[in-house]
Amino acid sequence: MENKYLAYIGNWGMKPGSGDYGITACVYDPADGSLTATGSVLPEVHVGNVYIDQERKILYCVDEQMKHEDFHGLGGGGKLFAVKIENDGNLREINHTYSFAPLPSYVTIDSRRKYALLTNHSGGDPITVAEKDAEGNFHPVLHYSDASLVLYRLNEDGSVGPAIDIFKATGHGILPKQSMPHLHSVSESAEMKLFFVCDKGCNKVYSFKIQNDQLIKCDEYADQEGSAPRYGLVLEKQNLFLYNHEASTEVTILRFDENGSLSFVESVPLLPENSSDEKKESSDIKRSPDGKTFYNIIRGINIISVIRQNPQTNSFQVSQLVHFNATTFPGGGARGCAVSPDGKYLYVCVADDGDIHCFPINDDGTLRDEDHIQHMGHPANITFCAENIQ
Repeated sequence: MENKYLAYIGNWGMKPGSGDYGITACVYDPADGSLTATGSVLPEVHVGNVYIDQERKILYCVDEQMKHEDFHGLGGGGKLFAVKIENDGNLREINHTYSFAPLPSYVTIDSRRKYALLTNHSGGDPITVAEKDAEGNFHPVLHYSDASLVLYRLNEDGSVGPAIDIFKATGHGILPKQSMPHLHSVSESAEMKLFFVCDKGCNKVYSFKIQNDQLIKCDEYADQEGSAPRYGLVLEKQNLFLYNHEASTEVTILRFDENGSLSFVESVPLLPENSSDEKKESSDIKRSPDGKTFYNIIRGINIISVIRQNPQTNSFQVSQLVHFNATTFPGGGARGCAVSPDGKYLYVCVADDGDIHCFPINDDGTLRDEDHIQHMGHPANITFCAENIQ
């Protein structure tokens, strides 16, 4: 049998109880970038993010929901799933557990495969509580669900064990949607054994390390108010953390050291200064397999910004802007993106449209202006099994 690459599409949406989400397993064709569905699992799960342990062939995904059936659909938050990738590429659930807060948004596994780390974005809908001040006067006070980073122990077989520590963020930003923290992603520096968390509610980036099964916060970087840091990438050899913003069309680069200290390096605009006043938000950012090119998705105006690093100055700059046709606000917009393991294609997922946009990649990392569209489910993210599977 010929070798084949496998891709896994996480289907996501805000419609409760529809039963048509879950994970779709696909075969990737390197000749034209097409994806052929071979099966699906977990149709009730709103798959907001996926991480694949390539060595153990285990897929971890979040169920990005506010309410859990164990709490009669009244609350309780989302879930974390461990799913086995079988020899034929199809999927089988191993186990699942609570996320311990609403809207789990991201999961990653540490390089030693000992822990899983999950961020909870949380909702933003408060409850009202009457509290008495020191003078005996009552005031209505708003309380919110946790926005948290959860640390789980992984079992030897890759199943998710108990939660062993939880960091709960506090504070707020200046935008109407920033009344509380919104932890949105977590990324690892395997060399430094550090983790970086983007908080789009408080406009911060945190660094963490794990000691004695506990999350230790090392540092925090306060970004521009209202910028909403969203997704990031670690550049290991340069000790850099690069991340985008949901409410600002730029990427920011921070330097980190072995202690987790964070310092500003530069911000890179993703659009020309005279760009339109239409609503626009960065959603996802990914890099090419060779690490030389970065692709940032801007929804609302449906632009892909292609970013390269100057080898002489090490500074970053946008080398190309490519438009794609998709639903824009207020109906929805693009969410996740991915580069095929062979570096031939960039994929952009638009859950509202049910479309996956595929762009061929040139040798220099730029995109050919050829938007090949496949209609499939509610695609919010796509993750490849990087090794060939028989």
